[in-house]
Amino acid sequence: MAHQRPILLLVTDRTFVEGTALYQNVKKAVAGGVDWVQIREKEFTGLELTNHARSIQDAAREGASQRQGSVKIFINRFVDVAIVIGADGVHLGFDAMPSAAARELLPRNSLITSARHDVDEVIRRKDEPIDAVQLAPIFNPISKRPERIPAGIESLKKAVRAAPFLKILAQGGITPENAAHCIKAGAHGVAVTGSLLQAKCSKKRAEELRSAIDGVRSNYAP
Repeated sequence: MAHQRPILLLVTDRTFVEGTALYQNVKKAVAGGVDWVQIREKEFTGLELTNHARSIQDAAREGASQRQGSVKIFINRFVDVAIVIGADGVHLGFDAMPSAAARELLPRNSLITSARHDVDEVIRRKDEPIDAVQLAPIFNPISKRPERIPAGIESLKKAVRAAPFLKILAQGGITPENAAHCIKAGAHGVAVTGSLLQAKCSKKRAEELRSAIDGVRSNYAP
């Protein structure tokens, strides 16, 4: 199989930057190499989330056009909002609807990502109709106080071996200094929040993360 470009996923969070500043950060991060943007907002109403998501979608597409590339947009939990804005998919956390139900509602080519905290969860739920798993935390999170003991690189390797048909994205505490280790362990990409949104320049930080994961060949990918 040809070596594929690892996925760089930005998970948005308004606690770091709000309003137009967030949209500008998203645009710059995508221009710097972010492939996927996951819009995570639990406190918005449906209308608020729809408007917010459209603004992020516009910013992300503008950033992608600057590098003559593309970007995929995911909505956390709210399948109806994903359908309304024409998002590329949804991310289903532990409090979201079952992935099988979401699959029935979404357009045919939509992608579904889901959260997992450890290898046992990956194995136990590996037959669900999803496309990718965000395994977290691999390291201590940057964007919030740690609630769980980090899974670590060895658990990431085990998860990749246990579900070779899924894209496994490493999440939690990802930085330019440790991102390459995740790809070497078999991860198909990394999901980042604090490292990007807390950076002085999200474009430069995205470029640093992009450089760290590009060209790294996995030890376990087929």
